[in-house]
Amino acid sequence: KYGDSIVDVSERLAQNLRKSSRVLVLFGSPREGLRDILSRESLELSRVTDYVVNTIPHQGTETVRTEEALYATLAILNLLAP
Repeated sequence: KYGDSIVDVSERLAQNLRKSSRVLVLFGSPREGLRDILSRESLELSRVTDYVVNTIPHQGTETVRTEEALYATLAILNLLAP
């Protein structure tokens, strides 16, 4: 639910995905988001990632199950960088 909406960054993300040879996708846990997890290691999300993207904007629930987020995210990445 945090991060830039995929709608807002899709063009820029698609351009960078096509240039990349590798992509790392990170997900939070059911109990903690990535910001919380990284803060325990004294890291800031914005300093260790190129993008922080919400691939399910307007989700309508407090949290999205990891497997649902995984399917949605991989489907979007496949569309953006065929």
